[in-house]
Amino acid sequence: RERLRLLYVGMTRARDHMVFAARVPKKDGTATSWIDACSDASGQPILRLPTEEGDHDVTVGAESFPVAVRVLSPEDADSTAVRLPRWVLVQPTEAVTHPAARFAPSAERFEGEVTMELITLGQALDMPKAADPVRLGNAVHACLAAVPLSAPQEERLARIVQVLDAWDIGALSAESVCAVQDRLAGFVRERYPEASAAVEWPIHLRRGLRRGNGWVDMLLRLPEGNVIIDHKTVMGDPELLRAKAVGYAGQLAVYGEALAKSTGRPTLAMWVHFPMAGTMMKLDVSAS
Repeated sequence: RERLRLLYVGMTRARDHMVFAARVPKKDGTATSWIDACSDASGQPILRLPTEEGDHDVTVGAESFPVAVRVLSPEDADSTAVRLPRWVLVQPTEAVTHPAARFAPSAERFEGEVTMELITLGQALDMPKAADPVRLGNAVHACLAAVPLSAPQEERLARIVQVLDAWDIGALSAESVCAVQDRLAGFVRERYPEASAAVEWPIHLRRGLRRGNGWVDMLLRLPEGNVIIDHKTVMGDPELLRAKAVGYAGQLAVYGEALAKSTGRPTLAMWVHFPMAGTMMKLDVSAS
């Protein structure tokens, strides 16, 4: 059973070609006895490999696979021919740096021109600088994603309190988070009245051999395309927010590229939502 398990692991890892090595059989065996043990419920072998040299077709279930059999034999011991090395260790002349197989959209940097449009939604929230930025960001993201606007006000406040308590964010009031929700909802209704909204939308993207994945905080789906909104809990004056928004352009560009490839619909707009600062920042990107 262990041999069959290892055989399965080896056979399912091949992408383009797979090589089976078989030795000359003894009188009471076959060259491929180690694979002939794979049988179906009736006891019939699932796969039989040819032993005669040449090109063959092997049928497994309903599929057929080309198989090339090559018989290899050692050289004659009495041969006087010059023996050349079969394997040569080649040292690289210089180190080759390969990009990581996986990338995080938040770490991507956009190389190109970024133009911005700033919209003020309301006053910035009064938040002490001592608040942990990671826990604050997680708490605000959770409130914006998990607390439905359709719920009654009392229920919304109760659920926001639960989230803030879970992240130990005592300096932020539930009422202020409710106001952030209402401001964002009003912005969406005014700018994109026909949009249907989805939160925490997963994306996956392949760039060559590299793969990346992430989550779109809010995706607005319109008949003509998609709108991306990403929440960032950075606080500061407009100049600071503009500088921060430029740094997020690479992340949002990845989201837009992934959505365009998966849905076949263009990205109409990309927004950075600064809920603590009461600001929306629209990013227009163009490749350099």
